[in-house]
Amino acid sequence: MINGINRISTKKLKRLNYTLSNIKKEDLDIITTMHLTAFKNHVNVKLGNRYIKSFLNWFIDNPKTIHFVAKGENNEIFGYVVGAPWGYQKKINKDLLLIGLLSIIVRPWVIFDNRILNSLVTRFNVVSGISKHIHDTQIELKGLIVSLVGIAVIDFAKGTGVASSLISSFEINAKELGYDVMRLSVYNKNLSARKFYEKEGWKIIPNTASKNICGYFKCLENKMEFPQ
Repeated sequence: MINGINRISTKKLKRLNYTLSNIKKEDLDIITTMHLTAFKNHVNVKLGNRYIKSFLNWFIDNPKTIHFVAKGENNEIFGYVVGAPWGYQKKINKDLLLIGLLSIIVRPWVIFDNRILNSLVTRFNVVSGISKHIHDTQIELKGLIVSLVGIAVIDFAKGTGVASSLISSFEINAKELGYDVMRLSVYNKNLSARKFYEKEGWKIIPNTASKNICGYFKCLENKMEFPQ
């Protein structure tokens, strides 16, 4: 997943009170709708509601994953974040293979989208072991790595600290689970998202800034350094 601090337009609120907790099954319908809107230009979204719901549910059902949701006083959802161990792509693509194929069958027009075709080839290569990773934003990182797969907040949450709270909770949970470093991918042209990550202490992975997709990392222990 290519990350951005994606926002959904809605009315402004004067005050925003929220708490963070793990995503529950009953949250999936709302988060799925949020994801479909926030990531509307991403390849996965082209596969529809059912696929995205299964995609998000995967993070609830699998071990060593990280998932948080920010909820208001009336249980309205302001944002969420999900992550998984680096290399998760092979397992998630295998686990969601059937639902992915079914989604294509009921949406046959998607096969004419070059991005879909390229994604299918890449995912087949990952599942079959031909290729190890989905995105070419990874060079050697030391220790146990967790990938921040997706984060989104609604529009009126901008500037309220929701996104920062989500990514902070992600980092705390990553430490609790024994991870040494976090990493993510973001579109190079998404300057607002890149600025946010850099403000939160993330550093760009060398030699990726000139690509369409660039990588960021953050070590969870000060003593850890990016390998030279």
